[in-house]
Amino acid sequence: MSETTRDKVTVVIEAGWSVEIYYREVKQTCGIERCQARTSRTQNNHIFLAISAWFEQYKRRVSQKMSFYLISKNGSGLKP
Repeated sequence: MSETTRDKVTVVIEAGWSVEIYYREVKQTCGIERCQARTSRTQNNHIFLAISAWFEQYKRRVSQKMSFYLISKNGSGLKP
């Protein structure tokens, strides 16, 4: 068994933190938890569209160098 180094632990923690940030952004800005669908197909569609919306917002945030929350509040993604 290989020994765990500080660098390996740091990489794992950073990866986990990235997942937490992604989950928080999807939940808070894309309405993923507001699904009132009853069938699995409509639930899957809602989740897919929420994640697609997050991805589009992410691309705008990176290209315009803006805060994620500023884009979601502004809606259009244009600089104020």
